[in-house]
Amino acid sequence: MKSKLATLETDRATLEALLSRRGQAIADASALLRFNAEHQEAADVVARLRERVDAVQLPRDAAAAAPLLAELDEIRAEVDASDDKIKTVTAHGEALQQSNPEAAPEVKQKLDALAADRAALVDGRRALSSRGIGRAT
Repeated sequence: MKSKLATLETDRATLEALLSRRGQAIADASALLRFNAEHQEAADVVARLRERVDAVQLPRDAAAAAPLLAELDEIRAEVDASDDKIKTVTAHGEALQQSNPEAAPEVKQKLDALAADRAALVDGRRALSSRGIGRAT
């Protein structure tokens, strides 16, 4: 009777440990899914803004310059507004790398790509500014 009770206690402890690991795995997967969604949203914003910056054409006359400057001011405001989203995604990704080593390479790759795209966007805005279009960033 005592050996059966000991076996049951051991089995119960094993099941509890398995349930705990499963719960952690589900939490890790959920966190990765949230990060992927946040990352995709931020990457889409950066890509859209980059397309707008890349599409800017030098104005041919003063009449064309005013709408262009308004467009560039709007882009600048959107880029500035996207900074908080990018910082949030980056912080979430860095925390995820620490808490979920299995996902760390994928998360790092996505964070690196987002940072590179963001840098290209800022460089594009600076290039326009150096040509005298819009304001410097």
